[in-house]
Amino acid sequence: MLHVEAVDSPTLKWIAGDVPIPEFKKRFEAVPDWRETFLSDAGHMVHHDQPEHVAALDRVVLRLKNTAFGARPP
Repeated sequence: MLHVEAVDSPTLKWIAGDVPIPEFKKRFEAVPDWRETFLSDAGHMVHHDQPEHVAALDRVVLRLKNTAFGARPP
């Protein structure tokens, strides 16, 4: 799973509440194949603010998943 987060977005801080972000993010380790990346010049809706960048990231993740399961990359 790929988590794409805006560098300056307060959303994760809001969701975490009083829990420090590093401690809050430890729960993500329970997700198999957890990956995280950050985009600048984007707000909470990164797919609206940086659609080309998010689409490129999606293609990379899909290519990795297809390769892992023996499929030929697109």
